[in-house]
Amino acid sequence: MPPRPLLAGLLALAAPAALAAQEPRPLTSPAAEAVADRYFSVAREAGGAAVVAVVKDGQILFSKGYGLANPKAGTQVDPATTLFRIGSVTKVFTAIAALQLIDRGVIDPAVDVNRYLASIGVRIADEYAEPVTIRDLLVVRAGRFDWTYSYYYPLHDDDHLRLPPDEVGRRFWRTAPPGDVQAYDNNGLGLVGLVSEAAAGKSYRDLVRTGILEPLGMTRSVVGVPKSRAPEMAG
Repeated sequence: MPPRPLLAGLLALAAPAALAAQEPRPLTSPAAEAVADRYFSVAREAGGAAVVAVVKDGQILFSKGYGLANPKAGTQVDPATTLFRIGSVTKVFTAIAALQLIDRGVIDPAVDVNRYLASIGVRIADEYAEPVTIRDLLVVRAGRFDWTYSYYYPLHDDDHLRLPPDEVGRRFWRTAPPGDVQAYDNNGLGLVGLVSEAAAGKSYRDLVRTGILEPLGMTRSVVGVPKSRAPEMAG
């Protein structure tokens, strides 16, 4: 066994070489494609569909579609034209739209949301004395919200008929006071969107389109799935 000082010296000499070997190689389009192909090339066989996009220094380095956008027609996924639902990523758009209204002074994050909902005839009433505020809703500490009847996702959002205002208030209720529960909550974030609509006097779809999508040049993205865009959707 080498003496300890010699062993330490050998380790010190080996360290720079080992670190150099671990330095990341420059990210290239072929390298990104090789990784994406490794994981997503089975999409068609598995009956799935996906788009992979890699952005570097503010530019699209690589994008590619995998699987079939329309299995019956055999249409391939096109990363430039195929639409995908983004599911709960929409919560980020909802929060940004509300924060933009807060920045403009349209919404006071500390007041009872019923102040804004009154303009559309909706009132959230529950057993707790503490009001529901946008501030608590955005940090998911407004209390747990439940919908009296199970909600559903229509195929096209313009098939969804709006409930009468009094029915919204009757079905929507809180099961915990603010601050006691921090929970991932579809209904609570949905309420943020409804309050934003009421405060701005503009539809949620238009709030996201004009405040987020258009400034980012996302001209093909849309809130919901209008019937006119359904043929462009995967699956």
